[in-house]
Amino acid sequence: MQTKRPAAASVVTVAETLSSGDFYPEEAIAAYAWPLLVQAGGLAELVGGKLQLTARGRTALRKPAADVVKGLWRSWVSKAITDELIRVDNFKGQRTTNVLTPTTSTT
Repeated sequence: MQTKRPAAASVVTVAETLSSGDFYPEEAIAAYAWPLLVQAGGLAELVGGKLQLTARGRTALRKPAADVVKGLWRSWVSKAITDELIRVDNFKGQRTTNVLTPTTSTT
């Protein structure tokens, strides 16, 4: 099963390309999130274990960044591919299915 979560080496590569760096130098938050966001938005997909742009992703490169980010956010909210809390090791039940609240929950 592919988790679609970025590997540690991928996070390092993304962190090195962020124009303003990450939120905290010792914790790769944005570098971890960007691969998840582009997958949820259909801008990239895993092909042979590597993330590659889709046709939609190539088109997005020619659009204003604000419009692309707005679309990514809408996609993330409606069909997030992973719970963003999965990285917090101290939460109980991380390896059990359907324990954490989905991002689309309205409780």
